Amino acid sequence: MKEHFLDRIYGEYQEYRASVLGETNAEIFARSYEIDAVVNFYEILVEKAELLSDQILAELLQQKNILMGCYNRWLKKEDSNYSEMKAHVEAEIENLSAENWKRGSVPSENKNMTAYFLMGKEEQEYGQKRNTPAPCR
Repeated sequence: MKEHFLDRIYGEYQEYRASVLGETNAEIFARSYEIDAVVNFYEILVEKAELLSDQILAELLQQKNILMGCYNRWLKKEDSNYSEMKAHVEAEIENLSAENWKRGSVPSENKNMTAYFLMGKEEQEYGQKRNTPAPCR
């Protein structure tokens, strides 16, 4: 059963890969998140196949397209990756700003840029609509 499952997802992966490689560079770039996710799902399923019971493997084999099914269900989940990346960038900017501030190397017109960057979009738009800086946190 495991061999059948592995053959099936390998076939799906190869078919997916061939379809992607037949696209233009711009189309491939536009699908980069999908490509990364499908490759990850394939690798995870290969790794997990050794641990799955024949019953679970049989249920997975009932799906029309296992890899794209995983991807489509993944899209319905809330992704914390973006919020984690945003928090990381904010921390990097905060650290950079603090270091520059300590050295006195922040130009006066940029001293409020970190606060502006760290604001939410609504606050930034509020300041733009009024033609004044948005309130700092």
